[in-house]
Amino acid sequence: MEPHILIIEDDAELGPLFQELISESGLQCELVASGEQAIARLRDFTPGGVLLDIHLPGVSGLEVLNHIRSDKRLEHVFVAVVTADSMRAKQASSLADRCLIKPLDYADLQELTEVIKERLRSGHH
Repeated sequence: MEPHILIIEDDAELGPLFQELISESGLQCELVASGEQAIARLRDFTPGGVLLDIHLPGVSGLEVLNHIRSDKRLEHVFVAVVTADSMRAKQASSLADRCLIKPLDYADLQELTEVIKERLRSGHH
């Protein structure tokens, strides 16, 4: 089964934590740790949502975001950008559906999973 959410996070502690919290909400998710991996995975399927770290090794989160928005198949995917850098959040805000500033709290992730569940229910993916 294809995951509902693709988590793109290179932090070895945060990635699995996001994965665990999202899985607890009942959504399938998959974790990748680089922009290159993310773009490769996005060739294979269309997720309901993407949780995207901006600071990634190699291909940046902003490049991944641009890739998603420029691909007809992916342009409607819900993207939540996660960053500790408020300047980067501003840069991404025009293309992202949500910008979350690290450190995230549990409520941020809960709200995110609810939004994505609602979109999946209504057929927006």
